[in-house]
Amino acid sequence: MLTLATAFATSFTVDPAAFKTGFARVVDAPEACLLVAETDATVIGYVLGFVHPTFYANGPVAWVEEITVDAALRRTGTGRLLMEGFEVHGRCGDSPRRLPQLLGTGAPLDLVAGPY
Repeated sequence: MLTLATAFATSFTVDPAAFKTGFARVVDAPEACLLVAETDATVIGYVLGFVHPTFYANGPVAWVEEITVDAALRRTGTGRLLMEGFEVHGRCGDSPRRLPQLLGTGAPLDLVAGPY
């Protein structure tokens, strides 16, 4: 994942030690959702998002912070599958939530509530 994060970063230089610390914090954070796509035991993409409370949505929303796929494997549906997985994990509570989708048009999707 470090290689993908480094290629993804355009405004920052990814420090391996900081990445290791951040990774451990994300894995332990109950509000975080990290999904990884791999093939042949090689990470080819990931999506990182969070569920957090808001005022404007009358409750929690799920928000994607990072999504990337190896440049050689883009346009294969990997990113779509990562987003679909995040949408499933973004469903929380007892009522529908809105997930701002950071791909395509950027329009929010109405999601059916379900277990998180």
